[in-house]
Amino acid sequence: MGSKHYSRIVSLVAVSILLAVSGYASDEFNMCIFNRNPESANISLPTDDAYHYPGQWTGDPDKVNLNSRGNGQESTYKVWHWTAIPLGKGKGRCKPVRIDGFQTYAAIQEDGGGWNKMLWVSILGPDNDYLHYFYAAPGEFSPCENCYDLGLGGSEEQSPYIVEIVDGGREFFYAPNLPFIGKTVGAGGTNMSTDFVSTDGQIEIHTQEESLKRPNYPGIDGYDDVLKYYWARSYLASWGTVTYKGTTYDVYGSAWDDREWLFDKPALLHNQRWHWTAIQIKGCLDKRGRKIPCNLTTTTINAWDNFYNISGHPQHYWSEVGPPPYCADFTLTEQEDWTLEPLEFWTSPRTGIEFATKVRLTAPSRGADLVITARAEDQEVYKATIAINGLWEGGADVVGTLEGKRVWGEAMLEQYKAPTDPDAVPWPTD
Repeated sequence: MGSKHYSRIVSLVAVSILLAVSGYASDEFNMCIFNRNPESANISLPTDDAYHYPGQWTGDPDKVNLNSRGNGQESTYKVWHWTAIPLGKGKGRCKPVRIDGFQTYAAIQEDGGGWNKMLWVSILGPDNDYLHYFYAAPGEFSPCENCYDLGLGGSEEQSPYIVEIVDGGREFFYAPNLPFIGKTVGAGGTNMSTDFVSTDGQIEIHTQEESLKRPNYPGIDGYDDVLKYYWARSYLASWGTVTYKGTTYDVYGSAWDDREWLFDKPALLHNQRWHWTAIQIKGCLDKRGRKIPCNLTTTTINAWDNFYNISGHPQHYWSEVGPPPYCADFTLTEQEDWTLEPLEFWTSPRTGIEFATKVRLTAPSRGADLVITARAEDQEVYKATIAINGLWEGGADVVGTLEGKRVWGEAMLEQYKAPTDPDAVPWPTD
C-alpha cells in the first residue's frame, strides 16, 4: 500500500474516532491510552482525579498538596476550541463561527492559613471580544474518590459568601441567596462535563468532554520543588451549547485539560515568568492552502518555556503526542532542541505589560516551523489579579510545517509577567 494511501487511511481513522467519541463516551474510544502509569516520582496515581487535602491521600503518605513552606495549590485547567452554529440552524443554513474558552478551578492555601476556592472563565467570541470572569469563596472543594466534582454557588454552596471581581471593584453575594455560577465534574480522566452561568447573563456553557487521547503523562513534572504533580489530557472531544451575548450556539470541537497539585504559589509568582502554548493540529494544507485530513491530524504539542527571574535558569519543555492509533511521544528538553520566538507584541493599556501576540515555534529535530497568531490582541486576564497579576491567556491559530508537511491547527497561548516586578522580563529570551 502506498504511503499516501496509508496516511489518508490513518487520518480518516483519527477523524472517525473523534466523531465516535462525540456520539458515545467510553474508554473504548480512548485510542491513545499509553503511559497509563508514568514513571514519575511525583505522580503515582494518575487515574485519580480527586482533589486532595492534607491527610486524604491513600497509599502514599508523602503525596500531599502542601509543600514544606506550608502553602499549596491544586487546580484544573481546561481550554476549548469550538465550531459554533446558532441553535436551530442546520448545516448549510448558517456559516459556522469560532468560539474559544478557558476555565480554571483552583484551591489555594497560603502560609498555613485557610483554604480559598476560585473559578475564572474566559470566552473569546466570534466578534473577537474577550469576556472573562473571576469568582472566589472561602473554604475547600469536597474530596471525590477517583473523580472530581467542583462547584461554586447554588444550593450546594457551603461558603457564607462569594465574591466576583468586576470592572471597578468587587461584588459580594451572601448566603442563602448565592447564585449558581459553575460546576465541573470528571471521573477517571474521562466523561467530563462543564456548566457555567455568568452573573451578568452574557455567558452560559453546558458541554461534555471525552478524551480522544488519554496520556495521563506528567507535563512539566519533576523539575523542581515549585512545580510537582502535573499531568494532562492533550486532546478532548467537546460538544454541547454555549450562549454568548444573547445568542445560543450548538458547539463541537476540541479541548485541552490538565491537573496540577502542589504548586508553591508564592514562590511560583515571585521567581518565575513563563510563556507556553498548547497546540492541536487539525489537519494538513494542500498546495492551494485548502484544509485536508492527513496522518498528523490530532497531533498535540505542549511547548513550555519557564524563566527563573532570580536565578536565570529556564525550564524548557516540549511534549508532543502523535495521533491515534500509534500515539508516538516526543519530548524535547534541551535548550537547542526548540525555540519560541516572539514576532509581534501588544501593550496592555491597564498594566503597561508587553505581551506577544504572534510567535514562531521551531524544532529542527521534529521538522517543525509553526507560526502561532492570537485571534485577538487583548486577551489579558486582568480580573484575576488577586490570584495572579500579569496574565495573558488566549486563543490562537496555527499554520506551518511539521515533519515536512504543511499543517494547520488551533492553539492556546499563555504568558505571565508580574507588572510590579522591575526585574521581570516580558518575554524570556535566555
